[in-house]
Amino acid sequence: SGGEVKVYSSSGEFIGIGYLNLQSKILIRLLSLQDEALDSAFFEKRIKEAYHHRLTLGIIDNCRLIFSEGDYLPGLVVDKYNDYLVMEIATAGMEARRNLIIDALDKVIHPKGIYERSDTPSRLKEGLLPKTGFIDKEFPLKQVITENGIKMEVDLESGQKTGHFYDQRENRALLKNYVVGKSVLDLCCHTGGFSLHASKYGAKEISSVDISEEALSRVNINASLNGFNHIKTICSDVFTFLDEALSKSLTFDVVILDPPAFAKNKDNLNTAYHGYLKANTKALQVVQKGGYLFTFSCSGLIRPDVFLEMLNEASMKAGKRTSLVSFTLQAPDHPMRLNGLNNLYLKCAILKVED
Repeated sequence: SGGEVKVYSSSGEFIGIGYLNLQSKILIRLLSLQDEALDSAFFEKRIKEAYHHRLTLGIIDNCRLIFSEGDYLPGLVVDKYNDYLVMEIATAGMEARRNLIIDALDKVIHPKGIYERSDTPSRLKEGLLPKTGFIDKEFPLKQVITENGIKMEVDLESGQKTGHFYDQRENRALLKNYVVGKSVLDLCCHTGGFSLHASKYGAKEISSVDISEEALSRVNINASLNGFNHIKTICSDVFTFLDEALSKSLTFDVVILDPPAFAKNKDNLNTAYHGYLKANTKALQVVQKGGYLFTFSCSGLIRPDVFLEMLNEASMKAGKRTSLVSFTLQAPDHPMRLNGLNNLYLKCAILKVED
């Protein structure tokens, strides 16, 4: 496992080269369709290609620098926070080549430091133990980044994933046209990305709801960094909060619903669907007439068509007439292979809501 393999068709035609893992459900992950050496030059080339894409996007200071299969480096994720990198290795094949990867990152990106967050549950399925820590020299693990002109403190050591969800950058910016002078409810707000953008773009009042006290403390820190003083944080389970809001006939002009991934595997797809259905039905019921629902699914197993079907069902259950105003995906520094579009993970739907 982790070793290099060449793949051929039954007729002997060369298909590609990759790495093997006998413990994984994915037996072989291809790295190249060319018969080439998977050496230091190969990784430097791949990382340069990924870096050039982010340069083209104009978001090189704070971004997802390498996105696994999307950048033809399956099992490797690298995020850039100012002059520092956070690296996540999820597969045995990439673990076997970690020194080549680190050397290539140093040569191409020239970071001031690299921190490893290889602590995803998927490593166990690959026969790997979690691994975290500094690759070389230490540096501050709380970094203040700027996103769409907003300052945000990111905890690289214990924050979700590598510390920040860069994939929502463009979706957060979409709030600009919807929230001026409006009341905003941000459900599952995490560290406040949408709440902060709503404040920047002129919302009159913002209620930020999350079940995590630690996440809400980050919302308050980030609000202070930007001088925002009208974000109200509420520690509550999303369903409990929505039930209480409905019992008090509370409504909001704009509701944002960005729950965690309900569908962890194929076995709980039905349960996940009904979880999304329940959350969106209740969220729609607290949207003021003529208002908007920003709703998300970060479950790759929930296909875009299924997500939209669920929203249609939720609209009917909520007794609301809705129109799909916009449908977007993750930010462009999270590219997806065209042959893997059935696994598109982040989906954003903006619904205009009427009685």
